[in-house]
Amino acid sequence: MSPVTYFTQLFTQTRRQAPADLERPGQQFLVRAGYIHPVAGGTPFLPPLGTRALNRMRKTFLEEIKALGGMEIHLPPSGERADLAHLPLLDFLSVHLRSHRQLPVLWFSLNQRPQETPQRGGGLLSARSQTVLEIISLHREESELERTSADLAGTLLGFLRGLSLPLVGGEDLPFAGLQTGQAWMIPLEIGEERLLICEECGYTAASSAARFARPEPVSDSPLPLKKVPTPECKTIADLAKFLGIPESQTAKAVFFTARREGKEELIFAVVRGDREVNEAAIRRATGAEALFPASEEAIRAAGAEPGYASPVGLKGVHVIVDTEIPGTPNLVAGANEAGYHLLNTVYGRDYTATQVAEIALAQPGYACPECREPLSETRGLTVARSIRFSSDFIRDRGLNYFDENGQSRPVWMEIHTLNLTRTFACLAELRHDNYGLILPPQASPFEVHLVVLPGKENGVASALPEVLKQLEQMNLDVLVDDRSESPGVKFNDADLIGVPVRLTLSERSLQQGGIEVRKRWESERQTIPLEDLSDWIRKSLSQRG
Repeated sequence: MSPVTYFTQLFTQTRRQAPADLERPGQQFLVRAGYIHPVAGGTPFLPPLGTRALNRMRKTFLEEIKALGGMEIHLPPSGERADLAHLPLLDFLSVHLRSHRQLPVLWFSLNQRPQETPQRGGGLLSARSQTVLEIISLHREESELERTSADLAGTLLGFLRGLSLPLVGGEDLPFAGLQTGQAWMIPLEIGEERLLICEECGYTAASSAARFARPEPVSDSPLPLKKVPTPECKTIADLAKFLGIPESQTAKAVFFTARREGKEELIFAVVRGDREVNEAAIRRATGAEALFPASEEAIRAAGAEPGYASPVGLKGVHVIVDTEIPGTPNLVAGANEAGYHLLNTVYGRDYTATQVAEIALAQPGYACPECREPLSETRGLTVARSIRFSSDFIRDRGLNYFDENGQSRPVWMEIHTLNLTRTFACLAELRHDNYGLILPPQASPFEVHLVVLPGKENGVASALPEVLKQLEQMNLDVLVDDRSESPGVKFNDADLIGVPVRLTLSERSLQQGGIEVRKRWESERQTIPLEDLSDWIRKSLSQRG
């Protein structure tokens, strides 16, 4: 970045109004200030101002990663499948990783990744493509990985907290093959992602990874299986109403087509009727790379009937049931015949499953798995994540090395990610006032915004070189507003753009003894001597607004 940039060279124009389809004030300010230019149905274009802001965030964070020994690599685009993003890396390692002498490794990569969860709000919030920093660490031993993991997590959280952003962290397992995972979310009421939190004990997890305490197994004696007519009862709600029973006394059947290692397989999932299926949990349990709703043709080919299905009598189908099902006898389930259901189905007597796993989706109000108090929900956007691959996943992909004794051992691997696009989008939403953005130095395109107001005398022109010399000696990135605009326009634009420190050099300030200074997060302005400028800026940039 050039230390001094003149506004007339920046190729940006501020706007008095934002497009009508932008809902959020922060995104409106980004457009009005010239950070982004909306593109219909896609990812916004980033002019120089927006590009500089993201580059500063990247540079600030990577300086710390490089200090830990990080080296840059380049990963190819992943397309629409975020869970396949690391396949080229894994393929490379399976070929080139051989010896313990090659470890440990710390790599980082700047990538474009697809938006994982469709997000409303417009602007950067809804960008289909996201700029993401990924840090990959490889180790011989789990203890080595733990130390590096703690350093990386500390660096990641320190960077985000340095932006004065609120953070909530919790367990997250976004796809199969993971041993552990953690996500950090910025709470935002329009966020499409959910964290479930226990206010009592502090348990926190992304909804797709959250666990909950199931009720104690029911001690009722099994009743005889009975087939009954249930016309026009294709949904759980209709079935429960028709039979006059609670939905919790029914078994919900959900069919998926799973893709795994290039092959497709029908998956039959069963949860209690008042629960929802957790697709991420099914992917993790089955090792599926992707899940799609099964077609009616595929369901009937397996011997089941859409809307009236159950595992009873089915052969050769991959059935996965929630852990609650074996302990809940006498559930109403489909008879695999249109218009009929079975009363009193009992797991183990009437059918068994290929797998029993926690596949019901945790919801607010469900019991915490640690202390059984009710879970509550926070909505927001995930901006950072840490995932650790399981040893089975590593072995299956041939990611082994030979230790000092010539024994083949699986490598320990973890990936940390920081979503720069989402972080900046959230920053805009949470750090603004009625006049514009209020950016911290680590995410601002410039550290200093110098407003020059020439007068009839030559005092301003004479003092400007001295001011610029001081700023250049401090190695600061400076935006100099040299436009032929009124003071009001320049001040309004400075507030809109949100650079942390504003300086005003004018005949009036010189008459008052120096240069006018103001922190963007404060309304107070003061005039200080030119010789005190460097100290004032240094102190101001070290503060959090």
